[in-house]
Amino acid sequence: MSLNSNIKDRIINSFPADFNSASAALYALIITSFGIVFRGKGKAALYFESSHAPSVSFAFKLVKEVISFSGEISHRRVNAFGGRTVYRLDIPDSSVTTMLLHNYGILSPEGVLTLGGPIDTGLIPDEEAKKAFILAAFTGCGLIMEPSRGYEAQFTLSYPKTAESLRELIADFGIIAKTRQLKNDIIVYIKRAESVENLLAVIGETPALFRMYDTEGFRGARARAVREGNMYDANVDRIAAASVRQREAIDALSRAGVLSSLSPALIEASRLRELYPEESTGQLAQRAGVSRSAFAQRLNRLIELAKDIK
Repeated sequence: MSLNSNIKDRIINSFPADFNSASAALYALIITSFGIVFRGKGKAALYFESSHAPSVSFAFKLVKEVISFSGEISHRRVNAFGGRTVYRLDIPDSSVTTMLLHNYGILSPEGVLTLGGPIDTGLIPDEEAKKAFILAAFTGCGLIMEPSRGYEAQFTLSYPKTAESLRELIADFGIIAKTRQLKNDIIVYIKRAESVENLLAVIGETPALFRMYDTEGFRGARARAVREGNMYDANVDRIAAASVRQREAIDALSRAGVLSSLSPALIEASRLRELYPEESTGQLAQRAGVSRSAFAQRLNRLIELAKDIK
């Protein structure tokens, strides 16, 4: 199991204890990770998908806690990437969807839908609610990069205003976060060991904190980060950007119906990259049982094949 799955499994167990925190957590998931389906005649439905089953269960519990409505959980097998299971929470009732969108200021009383706006801090009334919001946002769209040279936390969002206000919310806890654009996504990212540690502490992830302190490689990364500064940042950026390029290529091959016809080695490479987006090429190579150079060649081959179909 990956570092991210381990972290998410544990923080989800700290289900918000009070209503304000539960409501803030549901708000975070809706504006960062939920999708909206429009069905005509003013009807709409909300859904949340993830390959991490506990995250979908977490969303289900939040909906039930906040509005006393039981959504519908399902799963399906996706044959791309060598096969994986995707879990989904659906809120098919249009009146419930409308109520949630109204409650969180996404749908005006006049029926005007506003997507991608800034976070309404009035819906996050206290410090515990802010922590619950960040915890839920991490559950829905966050990950911790774990390259060999250091750590980076990321939140992947679709809208600049939402991303900027999340950055400001994180800054309320003294954590330096920045934003960058990668293709169509806005990434809110947190670099440096101390800042990532502080984020984990905010979302209640003590075991991962100890892991970071106790891992020899992490201590080495911290020392190198102090010595090398910008070189450290550039390396983490490179690994994160490479992962995005590789996943975009895999997605293009899948949509074109090409992926399933590739060699078993390329299909396995695509599956591992999809399952572990935060890991370095070396870590993925270990999972595949091949050398780093051999696995890098497979990833590069996927990118080249994707270029041919564009």
